[in-house]
Amino acid sequence: MRESLKRGDTVKLLFRVDDPKAPVDVERMWVEVTGVDGVGYSGRLANRPTLIRDLRPGDVIAFRAEHVSARDAGPDDPLYTDPNAFAVVSRRVWEQDAWPSRLERLPIPDPQFSGWFVMAGDESDAYKADATNFVPLPQAALFDRFRVLDSGLEGPVGSTLTWDDEALEYKVVA
Repeated sequence: MRESLKRGDTVKLLFRVDDPKAPVDVERMWVEVTGVDGVGYSGRLANRPTLIRDLRPGDVIAFRAEHVSARDAGPDDPLYTDPNAFAVVSRRVWEQDAWPSRLERLPIPDPQFSGWFVMAGDESDAYKADATNFVPLPQAALFDRFRVLDSGLEGPVGSTLTWDDEALEYKVVA
């Protein structure tokens, strides 16, 4: 997906925050792709930065495929993540504040569910076998709490992603 962007696509990029007093190391912002060449892309910043003072909406940004953390997807796109659909979330993540390190999308016949299971990644087989250890939640609630999930809960049934601490993003495992 990152290497096949076209003009008009909207992508989320990670911008390093250099302020040591800032609460985060990166600020995520949307950029509309305006140009494609053999080296990378150019685009216009669509957000108003809150931590990076020398950028403004409309500024031209040059970037490469590896800088893209997500692509905005509409309902007809296989990467679309419906914020109103439900995900099944481990209580370790939702109630015990464990980081959502493992994401798995399984076939679920109920159209209200996205098929996504959000887990800490350290749940044992016995833990996973007990349905009371999981809660159904609207994905919008997950996005509010873990903003990075809007770039993780994407992909077809059968997808598995794990959090990569060095890259600060989810990586596809399967």
